[in-house]
Amino acid sequence: MSHVINYFIKLVLIAVTIESGYTQVYFKDQPPYSDSVELQNLYRQSIQIQDSFYQSGLKTQTLEIFETNAGKYLVIDGRLNLYKWDTDKWINISKSKYHGYNHMSKKFTYNNSIYSFGGYGFWRNQGDLIRFEWDRNEWETIPLLIGDDIGSNASFISDHYLYVINPISRNQHIDLSKNHKGLYRIDLQKREVDKLSINPEMGVIQQRMRIETDNYYLPSRDPFQILDKRNMMFKLSDITHVLDLSKQNDRSLIWIHGDSVSIQNTDSFTNLIHLDFDSIYKNAPFTEFSIIESYKFSWIVGVFILVICIGFIIYKKNGRSKKALPKFSNPILEKIINHSGKTLNQEEFDTILEIDQLISIDNQKTKRANMFKDVNSEYCKFFGVELISRIPDPSDRRKYLYQIK
Repeated sequence: MSHVINYFIKLVLIAVTIESGYTQVYFKDQPPYSDSVELQNLYRQSIQIQDSFYQSGLKTQTLEIFETNAGKYLVIDGRLNLYKWDTDKWINISKSKYHGYNHMSKKFTYNNSIYSFGGYGFWRNQGDLIRFEWDRNEWETIPLLIGDDIGSNASFISDHYLYVINPISRNQHIDLSKNHKGLYRIDLQKREVDKLSINPEMGVIQQRMRIETDNYYLPSRDPFQILDKRNMMFKLSDITHVLDLSKQNDRSLIWIHGDSVSIQNTDSFTNLIHLDFDSIYKNAPFTEFSIIESYKFSWIVGVFILVICIGFIIYKKNGRSKKALPKFSNPILEKIINHSGKTLNQEEFDTILEIDQLISIDNQKTKRANMFKDVNSEYCKFFGVELISRIPDPSDRRKYLYQIK
């Protein structure tokens, strides 16, 4: 029971810290990780950038720091500025001026490039994918191979894919809003977009947080949601009733390194709380669900139904066969029917008629002709067609071949 209580307390600490602060600085660090001195410099210089916007009458509450092979970069929610960390200060390197259209967008790095996906602005909730082009120092749109704008929502990176959960596109200019149900998978290499069937339980996923570690993603705290990106699984828990357990400083740096998250108290730059999300997920006492809808049960049911249908068809077919074969007065008729679809030579036909042992050829000929006529006559009474037809034998024009329907 104690591990469950500890689990809840940890979630409360991070939830309250993240959602109560008026300034949120997220740093997605890469090995070798920054020390406390660099963390302090990064944070304070980021706050100075934010203060400059406040002085201009612009409010920006979320700042995100990413690291590529070329260094550390700062992006600001809702703006197309891009700052490069250079000698303990941020320098804006972006020439783009089209600010204000990507609030709450998904910022991420892939293949040493910085991307922004979706967001809201100018009365639209859009699903544009833009990438910062280093040679021109500008953001450029990356056209996706899809007909309609899917919009945006909670999303995460796994391998070379960007997954978007139940995206929403909205255009308030024409009062148009559309919910795109499903898990949309954007291939960052080919620019192709696939739609996967999503678990209905994912309908509660909300875009409230920006915490994404190497293998986990936390989109919201109420209910608290954690996704295992490696295995495409997730867990849900509701911690609303214990939110008052924590009172935290409202100025914190959210430092993400590996699968760990450290909330740094920005007065002393000590760990306010350290969370290992691999441990949290594995020990979370909640039901685990698959992100992608499982069709295992549906396949089993489908196969079962298919077997039943095939069995029914075979049964009906056999039933029809039995009904189609009444009790014939001539016992030879049933023997001939057993050779349906075949072409018999005269010797084979005589064997079935049981006249192959007659010595007299004339008697054989007479018997064969009479039985041929009788069999066809009786069969025709039941089915309206003759059972046997004969054609000249090409190998011996004195004889016939007998075709059985």
